Amino acid sequence: MTTTNWQALETEYVTGDVTYAGLAVKHAVSLRQVANHAKAEGWVAKREQWRNETASKAQQKSSDVAAEVHGLLYEIWRELLRRYLQALQKAGIEVDADDVRGWTKLLMADLSKKPPLPLQGLDLAGMSDAELDEILSHEG
Repeated sequence: MTTTNWQALETEYVTGDVTYAGLAVKHAVSLRQVANHAKAEGWVAKREQWRNETASKAQQKSSDVAAEVHGLLYEIWRELLRRYLQALQKAGIEVDADDVRGWTKLLMADLSKKPPLPLQGLDLAGMSDAELDEILSHEG
C-alpha cells in the first residue's frame, strides 16, 4: 500500500486546472478522500489566492514591459528629431524654438497612436543610419 502525498495533490490542485475527480483518478484515491483533504486544508481558497497573485504578477510584468517599450520608442523618436534637426541645419533651413517645441510635443504624444504621416510606412527598425540620413536630408 502506497502513502498518498497530499501536499503534492494540493499543489497540483492549487496551481493547475485539475478537479477533485481528476486528482482522485490520477492518484488512485477516493473522491471523498480528496474532497475531505481539500476542505480541511482550504484548497479552493488557496487556488483562488494563487490565481489572483499569478494574475497580478503577470499584469505587473506586462506593465513593466510596456513601460520599457515606451521608453525605447521615446529614445527612437528623440534620435529621429535630433537627426531631423541636424539635416535641416545642414540644409540651411532655420528652425526656431517654436518649431522645436512643436516637435517635442510630437515626441511626448501617445506613442501608441499612428505615427505622423511622413513616417508612416517606413521600416525604421530595418533602416541603416545612412538610409535614415538620406531620408532626413530630403525632408522639408
